[in-house]
Amino acid sequence: MENSQIVLVVDDTPGSVERVAGLLESAGFRAHTAQSAGAALDAAHATEPDIVVLEPLMEDGWEVTAWLRRRDGRGPALVALTRGPWDVSDSRAAGFDYLVMKADDPQTLLAAVALCASPFDSNDGDGFSS
Repeated sequence: MENSQIVLVVDDTPGSVERVAGLLESAGFRAHTAQSAGAALDAAHATEPDIVVLEPLMEDGWEVTAWLRRRDGRGPALVALTRGPWDVSDSRAAGFDYLVMKADDPQTLLAAVALCASPFDSNDGDGFSS
């Protein structure tokens, strides 16, 4: 099933962006990748993603998060994908819509991205796994 949603995957861990992008593409999303903060900002300008899956603990990850949240007053939906240590309150305070731990089942990430892509997502739950 083809999906018109563009997802930017940002992580500086070797191989991580390719695995996550492949998972998202197999679910029908259009995935783009970046492995550094600078590449993430360039890709965000070029692709105007609907959703960003980001490792916030990568070098300058917080700065990317802040920039994405300021962009056009709203910016894309943000999914934190991290090993931690991190908690839900930190994620919400940083502006993330969902928190997924890298050790979680890949279906958890797909569910978070799908919720971001849903036009009916009111995000009136806590919006965070783990």
